[in-house]
Amino acid sequence: MSQLQIPQIKDLKEKGFTLNSNWLNEQEIIFLKKIILSMQRQKGDKRSHLPFKKSQIFLKLIQAQLQDIKLGLYLYNLSKKLKLIDISNSFFEKESELVNIDYYVSKKSNEPVLDWHVDKAYSGKENVSKFVKADDYGLKFIFYLTDVSFENGCLNYIPYSNKVAFALKKAIYKNEINYSPYWKMKDFLNLIMKNKKIVLKYVRESIFEKFILNMEHLKSNEQVENFSNKIDKGGAIIFDESGIHKGTAPSFNDRIIFRYIFKKK
Repeated sequence: MSQLQIPQIKDLKEKGFTLNSNWLNEQEIIFLKKIILSMQRQKGDKRSHLPFKKSQIFLKLIQAQLQDIKLGLYLYNLSKKLKLIDISNSFFEKESELVNIDYYVSKKSNEPVLDWHVDKAYSGKENVSKFVKADDYGLKFIFYLTDVSFENGCLNYIPYSNKVAFALKKAIYKNEINYSPYWKMKDFLNLIMKNKKIVLKYVRESIFEKFILNMEHLKSNEQVENFSNKIDKGGAIIFDESGIHKGTAPSFNDRIIFRYIFKKK
């Protein structure tokens, strides 16, 4: 059995994310925090991707990167202990697999870890030669080893944006919408409103309207906090990477995380 309840699985499927507290015990938090701080890898560092498959472990052995192997195997076994695959299978409603484990430290800063964006949106490239299918996306688990809160390193997520993004991606793949960059939130919103009739072929209008209402609320500074997800160390946010999200600035302290990504087999 996974540690998520049915309402959480429902939120994950519909709204695109859910939270789970107290997943790690104090001993696990202390161990992981110590080893990750000793390695000091930051977001974007290719070395932050850890080995957990035989071929990956063999490559790290050749490079004598034993600490990477130790951490990769530890986190792989932790994912099995927490039965994350059960959650992933329930989300996708079919067999899935773990495809990536990584970690990084975001230094204390007034700049966002990453501003509002859409994953799997070709990184905002102007010209894309090959489009991927709409169901090519991952389910991400971010585990926090430091407390995160509004404007201190938490993940902000726009509910239902995952459903709208899926519809847009499907229409682009089927050549019903001419591609233009939509990695940034503003570009995403412009593109779906320009092609609203086509987008509504692949997402329920009620879901679309909920998304638009959320976007209107986001324009008000008083409402921004409603999209923030406060989590104490040892907890995690689980989310469909298709949706619009943002890593807020770790304004008060360094932010230490590790992540898992699952995909359909």
